[in-house]
Amino acid sequence: LPFCERWKLIEKEVIEPRNIERATFERERATPIHYRYEMEPFR
Repeated sequence: LPFCERWKLIEKEVIEPRNIERATFERERATPIHYRYEMEPFR
């Protein structure tokens, strides 16, 4: 298979399911995944 065809296969079978899984996980989480430094009480 040419590279572009292999890449499309990888994208369809690996990358898209991971993105869907991550989106589902983020939607179900109550807290944000990324640490929010602006929420830190610096004095």
